[in-house]
Amino acid sequence: MVKRVAWVAAILVLGPMIMPSALRPMLLAQVCSPAAGPLIAPPQFFVPIELGQGPMFTPGPDQYIASLRLHPTLGIDQRSRFRIGLTGAAVYFASDVEVLAGGRVSYAPFRFLDVGGSALSVNLAAEALAGTGDRRLVGGGIIADIFGALQVTARVARELEADVTVLELAAGTDIRFWTRPPATRPPRQPVDPFPGLTGFLRMLAIEANITVNELCEPGREQELAQARAIVDEASTQPTLDALVTFVRGRGLPDLADIIDDVFDGVLDDARRQGELIPDTTDPGTQRQIVGAIIVGWRLALNIQP
Repeated sequence: MVKRVAWVAAILVLGPMIMPSALRPMLLAQVCSPAAGPLIAPPQFFVPIELGQGPMFTPGPDQYIASLRLHPTLGIDQRSRFRIGLTGAAVYFASDVEVLAGGRVSYAPFRFLDVGGSALSVNLAAEALAGTGDRRLVGGGIIADIFGALQVTARVARELEADVTVLELAAGTDIRFWTRPPATRPPRQPVDPFPGLTGFLRMLAIEANITVNELCEPGREQELAQARAIVDEASTQPTLDALVTFVRGRGLPDLADIIDDVFDGVLDDARRQGELIPDTTDPGTQRQIVGAIIVGWRLALNIQP
């Protein structure tokens, strides 16, 4: 019996040596780039295949069982903890080879490190098979699943026709692990730093962002702190002239000059580029101009609105 299960021990020893090369790309994608969003798992359909053998507890000569099983399985819930499927098996009972078919259900009470629909998990399974020779096999087991690449099962079953108990140790893999498309991430959506602003107003916000950054230079910490402190109140000014006057009155003449220069520079650029310039004398447009400058101001100083 020891010789008969030696291949199982070999798989258990060699498995950890084989797995890293197969799993490394998925693990690195999940662990090293969490900000990129979760991996999108492919459809949760599994096709485990396993080879097992073990003793049959019967009176008389030493007898054993060996089997080759295929389990087409569907993951029912979102993380595929609960699975239901069919089982087909070619089973060697002592001296007879028979074909059995039936169903299997499993549940994973412990599941760790999800990577693209696969995971390290411990599963509890129950199955019932019937086949040739009036064989009826009912049992359950524990499955240690290493990302689907390696699955080790300890199974106890009762063969109802012969009224014997079977203990089987099996090792296998999920065929879908090797054939399914790789897990992907959802497409990254670029973040617009100036949402809702277009044309002339967007040009104002961009230029304000660039020029107000001058306050972040070494030696200007006091001006930077003042600019941060007044930005909310500055955003309430009704016109560009009122904004410049307000900033200058708060002891920030350089920032007031920056705002004036931003407007004049963008006005010249818009004319050269043929950009549509709104009526800058309109009160509504004046509020939009102030708002665009404030957007660039906040972004330059990393101030949330």
